[in-house]
Amino acid sequence: MVQKPFEQLIVSDGRQVMQYDPDLAQVTQRSVDQSIGASPAAILFGSGSLDESFQLSALADRDGLAWLRATPRGADAGFKYVDMAFDNNLPARLELLDAFGQTTVIELGKVSVNPTLPASEFRFVAPAGVDVVKLQ
Repeated sequence: MVQKPFEQLIVSDGRQVMQYDPDLAQVTQRSVDQSIGASPAAILFGSGSLDESFQLSALADRDGLAWLRATPRGADAGFKYVDMAFDNNLPARLELLDAFGQTTVIELGKVSVNPTLPASEFRFVAPAGVDVVKLQ
């Protein structure tokens, strides 16, 4: 669940990603491969080969965290680099510099490794009256 700057709910069953925007009354549906590609999510979720998609380099520790920079090898990634911070070998923060020079900071809290979750947590049914856009 994304709360700021605009509320969104993103749910995936491993094949499809559903992105619900209540303000627009719209759900966007696309394949996981289309969604992740050469994105920071690919790094976190182990999608594809990191070495093929990103140049990785260690950064100096900062804020009590270990840092790593991933720079996309392709020009079509939509961002210049993402710095990832780790606390006790778990992701704690992402700082993404986009192509416009804007930085997005994502704080990760309460990270749980391999929790047991029911399959129902990964199903999304669009609310009545909401447009569903399927991207190919």
